[in-house]
Amino acid sequence: MKLNVWFNSGVSLTAIMRAIREREDQLLVEQRLINKIVCTHKNPWFVGFPEADHGEAEPDVSGEAYVQWALAFAARHKIDRLVVGDHFKTLTQAEARFNALGVQLVYGCPASSWDAIDDKSAFYETLAAHGQQRMLPAWDIWNDGDANGLDGVAQGVLSTMSDDHDLDTPICVKPVRGIYGQGFFRLAVTPDAHQQLFHPDRRIIKAEQFSALAHQNGSQHGHSNWMVMEFLGGPEYSVDCLAWDGKLVTAVAREKQGGNRGQVIVQDEILLDYCRTLVDVFKLKGVFNAQFLRNKQGELKVLEINPRFSGGTGMSVRAGVNLPWWWLKLTAGGSADKVPAPVIGTRVHASIIHVPLRRFPSLVEG
Repeated sequence: MKLNVWFNSGVSLTAIMRAIREREDQLLVEQRLINKIVCTHKNPWFVGFPEADHGEAEPDVSGEAYVQWALAFAARHKIDRLVVGDHFKTLTQAEARFNALGVQLVYGCPASSWDAIDDKSAFYETLAAHGQQRMLPAWDIWNDGDANGLDGVAQGVLSTMSDDHDLDTPICVKPVRGIYGQGFFRLAVTPDAHQQLFHPDRRIIKAEQFSALAHQNGSQHGHSNWMVMEFLGGPEYSVDCLAWDGKLVTAVAREKQGGNRGQVIVQDEILLDYCRTLVDVFKLKGVFNAQFLRNKQGELKVLEINPRFSGGTGMSVRAGVNLPWWWLKLTAGGSADKVPAPVIGTRVHASIIHVPLRRFPSLVEG
């Protein structure tokens, strides 16, 4: 049976759908997996709609209203697989209702692991509880309700670090919940005027300046916790993984080269071992992404995992492993032993193409 697959919003959908198309085009008709690709998105101008057989803008609803809309949509389009992007908790809590329609939800981690992954402090605490301190940088938590407490927390983190560290910006901060580097800053002892004027994107700030801003923001929007961490200078690795039946099936590790040099697919046994540990601890299944950096001593440390497609999944596909297609193949009974390994040494790069946009009318008019 060929599958009707639905993607609801999410990251990298254009590249994901295109990759599935490319894999299907390589197969004989009788070997193909997909009957129809359906895509919905909260943006009616979403650039990826033309990659789908059917695209629609999603209604501006949430919670039970979204579930009811999704159930009706799945029934109308005879969906077999819903690859969950947005509304993770809402959809997984209603999984039995989708199963009753013959729809299998496809997602990267059990709902019971979500909070321990989404909250970076809980993520580190979970790894520490499983004896995996070797994967972790020096770190602690600061709540921005304590206007004068950041320096003490930072000094505590610094005291646990090796003497071989960046002397001017040894500590960084980031919110315990966030995406795309939002809220990340390096705390400087003596900020450089030239950097602050001409390179503010480096996100370097004096500790007392950051503390005051975070406290003011918390007073206005609610106080929250921040990770206070050893700054890891790199190199940086983004690893797109496929897990199945409790095991790591394959992993495509991209070492970021900086500038316009792209990213190189590397083989590193410690990276693979860490990814196997992540699968075991958090019961990951399907496609997920893990982020790592090296410290000044060259030791690999984990930053976070995202139980979904990453922004660079399309680059990993170019290394010879079509992760989106193989994930769907496994849900249809395919063999994990047939999933290929990446081509080590492949250099990949994301590029921008310019296309006209077509508006897909919203399901909710007005």
